[in-house]
Amino acid sequence: MDCYTIEDLYQYIKKYCLHSALAFVGDIGAKLLKRDDPKILSLCPQVINEWQLAFIAKALILNSNDYKSKSLDIKGLLKCANIYNNLGDKFLKVSREDDDKFQKAGQSFLIRTAYQQFYLQRKINYLIPRALFLFEEIPSKISDPNFEVDKEIKDIYNLSVKEVIMIGFTIFATTKRGYFYPDYLINFNDKDLKKFITKETLGNLIDRLSADYPKLREAFNYYKGEEELDPFGFNALRMYPIVKTEVAGLVVPVPRFLLERITTGLYYSLMDKYKNYSSNIFMEFFGKEIFERYVGLLLEQEYKINKLLFKEWSYRKGRNECLTSDWIVVKDNKAILIECKTSGISMEAKSYAELEKIKDDLKLRVVKAIEQMVSLVNDVKRKCKDLERLYSIKKFYYVIVTYDKIYLSSSFIIKDMIKKELIQKGIKKIPKYEVLSIDELEDLIPYLKDFNLDFLLDNKFRNKKWAQYDFNEFMYYFLTENSLDIKKENEMLRNKSDKFFEGISPRLKSIKKLS
Repeated sequence: MDCYTIEDLYQYIKKYCLHSALAFVGDIGAKLLKRDDPKILSLCPQVINEWQLAFIAKALILNSNDYKSKSLDIKGLLKCANIYNNLGDKFLKVSREDDDKFQKAGQSFLIRTAYQQFYLQRKINYLIPRALFLFEEIPSKISDPNFEVDKEIKDIYNLSVKEVIMIGFTIFATTKRGYFYPDYLINFNDKDLKKFITKETLGNLIDRLSADYPKLREAFNYYKGEEELDPFGFNALRMYPIVKTEVAGLVVPVPRFLLERITTGLYYSLMDKYKNYSSNIFMEFFGKEIFERYVGLLLEQEYKINKLLFKEWSYRKGRNECLTSDWIVVKDNKAILIECKTSGISMEAKSYAELEKIKDDLKLRVVKAIEQMVSLVNDVKRKCKDLERLYSIKKFYYVIVTYDKIYLSSSFIIKDMIKKELIQKGIKKIPKYEVLSIDELEDLIPYLKDFNLDFLLDNKFRNKKWAQYDFNEFMYYFLTENSLDIKKENEMLRNKSDKFFEGISPRLKSIKKLS
């Protein structure tokens, strides 16, 4: 098997005309995303996949220009993919005799690969409805908020939350063969589109989401590490999914990045706006006032009618006033404690899998959440005042819900880091716990009509193989082994999505169901 370097890819790729190559990559990416081309799907994911395409687009921008004469075709793309698939990793070339270094190198490789590849395998069907709940509906219902989300979004984009999402989706839907033509959309003879798309509103969003080649090249260096780690570095196309070419207008090289930029990207836009302040007022507001409420809305779909769900409440611990977990599901003599955390592992730590940075980040998020839940259970055992409804509980379950996914959260690599930190905190008996990302919780809700969550957690914990799977992976195997439907929809999010698409042109509705 051939082994290549990053420089081999850069040398091969620089012969292609930049704008047409980016458009070709974007067209293939759109077909993978929409799953509407059998020939392309037959190559996925073993031969061509989205994380390859995203890096190939980055490599093209770094090494080519619009004035080359050769056009990238499927044969050339497959060659790029072959080089990419066989890149050497010098960080794995560690002597097995140095057991500690060898183990850490392997752990770093697994984490890097997970954050590079799994991120681009996540479903996108709930991106839009989730963003509408988080950044429009929930904030609008908070009385006298100390942070006005829509006002802040307008300050950044000169558009409302809904306008950002609707116009962004329309750009995604009308991009053809990788190219986007603003004049076509402005002159599109459709009364539904004209309600929210004008030359001004479209221009506002394009200005915010686009960059020319020099700006992108500068941004690619923002998280630049060693050359061998280039494929794992931050891809600035996530910030600027629309590329301003020098001779051919606008291209969208990675369609998924455009959809994510107008949905989850709103979170990062607001976070970045206040990142240099002594305290990030958005992060504080989002975590407590928005994200916790959204988790509650999801859980209420199953637990509200039976009055089994309780939002955090205060209780007395001696002279001190304390808070319970963010949400608690109480049924019979069992209780599921749920802590909500808006941050998992930072972008830099994810990209390069620096184990010490990952450990520090886990300490702030997961370790802290487990510590809080262990403290609550101890207070219940001490019969602290105002915890009476938990006095009869015989078994507690520990669940952490994160806004951004912590991949491999159930693997021995991450579990071992967390265990060591908990022991240092004085927690000798480590409870069984589960980390769910918000999309895993969204996917889980429809199945709670058939299975109690404690039953599912017990099944996962008892099976040595399943215990090391991320939760969605466990659910897939659990459902398939029991010959059950693996494609149930979250009714709340589906209804939100349907309502959103009522305002979209009927001529675009045919692609609204995103896989």
